[in-house]
Amino acid sequence: MIRKLVTGLGITGMIIVLLAAHEVYAQSNVSERYDSSRLGLSFSYPTGWDVEQLGNRLVACDLTDLNALANQQTPEGLVIWLTEGPRSDFGLTNVQSLPELLATVHSTQGQTTTTVGGYQALRGDRADNQGGAVAIRIDEQRWVLIYTQSTDWANDKPLFDEILDTFAFGPIGAPLVARTVAIKYGAKLHEAFNAAEPSLRFTFGARIGEQVSITVVADSGDPLDPAIVLVGPDSSVVAQNDDSLDPKFGLTNARLVSFPIPRSGTYTIEVHRVGNMGSSFTLTLDNKPPSP
Repeated sequence: MIRKLVTGLGITGMIIVLLAAHEVYAQSNVSERYDSSRLGLSFSYPTGWDVEQLGNRLVACDLTDLNALANQQTPEGLVIWLTEGPRSDFGLTNVQSLPELLATVHSTQGQTTTTVGGYQALRGDRADNQGGAVAIRIDEQRWVLIYTQSTDWANDKPLFDEILDTFAFGPIGAPLVARTVAIKYGAKLHEAFNAAEPSLRFTFGARIGEQVSITVVADSGDPLDPAIVLVGPDSSVVAQNDDSLDPKFGLTNARLVSFPIPRSGTYTIEVHRVGNMGSSFTLTLDNKPPSP
């Protein structure tokens, strides 16, 4: 679990460092969620990480890499720095200059435009193939720079991609999740995001062994691209899906089919809006009882 260490840290110059051992991570390994309304961002990360504050940096990693970093030694895993602040902090001269922001950390190649958490971004790999960087523009006064360093980028890049896919940004100092609705099996709800809502939450009770199916389908003609994150009773992420890749169901609609509940308790469905377009969707929740 992430400890509450951000108290007293300002947004300006805030650096988050994420580290992981060299492994090929399956999606289920990104099972914890960092959610800070004070910083206006949230993202998922692998289970087993610890979080500490080193100077003005927030560091998340396994204890071996954390000790290496604290002793000014080279960690063995992937390192991801996240810096957030106004344009002036980065010395940017152009309010649209994502290439200028990307160039502040390292020379990159193969730059491509993309979106992270629904916001315009520019991404490139390091020229020495030892990491990558992503520059994100939230608005004119809020910029985010994510920079990685890796000695095994081929294996670490999928984890980096997975973490990027889970980012959500909201207003600084405001809750990232505005509404929570309690539902039951058999529910079929039509909902819509408000302008400032990056996600909505729906809670339900479940028993171990039940198989739950969740679907989120955008309204016809609505450009919404929804994503599902299922959070367990201990606040860890147990399953997630963005694009179904099923043309009959809807390529960008999201679903979990017959997911086995690992423990009894209250579960939370987080519906995220990937990108800042669209708003309306229908959510369904069904279950199959556990085998006798």
